[in-house]
Amino acid sequence: MVMSLTVPDWYNVTFSIPKLDNNEKEEELILIDEETKATLDKPKQRYFATCRCFLAFFTVEPPIVPPTPRF
Repeated sequence: MVMSLTVPDWYNVTFSIPKLDNNEKEEELILIDEETKATLDKPKQRYFATCRCFLAFFTVEPPIVPPTPRF
């Protein structure tokens, strides 16, 4: 059942994290990076990636409009 979760296949977000020191550039964090994509064939990793996507969607301000799923 977990392998039927498709959210991590099409939903991805890049966050900009401000540094505490104003002289440094913001750091970008990609929700589903290449390392995570490589592990999506494992049920446990696919479940964790799906949970991360939902957490990001519901906690990021302003709300991120998800892209249209590709089936």
